[in-house]
Amino acid sequence: MKTRNHLLFVVCAAVICSNVAHGDDQVAVKELLDKVTNAYGGPDQTAKLKAIAIKGKVTASEGGMDITFAFDASIQGLDTFKMDAEVTAGGQTQRIVMVINGNKGWAYNAAQNKTEEAPKEAVPMVRQFLSALRGPGNPQDLLDKDISLSHGGENKVNDTETAILRVQRKDFSEITMYFDKKTGLPLKSETKVKQPTGNEERTYEFHYSEFKNVGGVQHPHRVKIVQEGKDRSPK
Repeated sequence: MKTRNHLLFVVCAAVICSNVAHGDDQVAVKELLDKVTNAYGGPDQTAKLKAIAIKGKVTASEGGMDITFAFDASIQGLDTFKMDAEVTAGGQTQRIVMVINGNKGWAYNAAQNKTEEAPKEAVPMVRQFLSALRGPGNPQDLLDKDISLSHGGENKVNDTETAILRVQRKDFSEITMYFDKKTGLPLKSETKVKQPTGNEERTYEFHYSEFKNVGGVQHPHRVKIVQEGKDRSPK
């Protein structure tokens, strides 16, 4: 009887400690999100961050051919995306408009005057990429009911002390976000993105810098994109 009571006590203690740890973690997450929100200018200002615009140009070489990709994109929340792009390769330029809305996507080819649904395997890849890129930019988006958050402790990005936030969405890879402990502003976000062909995953990192106050809201004016250790940033 004493043994059974002792075991019961141990089990109850373990459950209580587990609940306390979980509660402490959620308190730490809330404190971090509050700090990030205030760093951006407060709750009223972060409401303005629901939609952002991005412009850039990427030049690469593949098979001895130079490829230039110029784009003008807008992102709303974590799952709505529109991009107007011009792709130049081999002296020829094509204009493509891509739209992602939730788990569906479409692409319009101006040369063919044709709209087609995006391949099903490509849409999750784009959504994962956008979530990792966009997530640190608006803490309110991270409060979605389909997102679970946990505090990842502390680490350094270069020489800066950071607080870590781990973001998990159903059917998506985990996203790890690093926020400056002093300012609350994001310094880095990273995730693994499954490629549209096969099961290969590639690691992407997003480094945020050059924050400027625009209309009372802090914005990173530079985002460095690193894929498997190589700089893939738009110019």
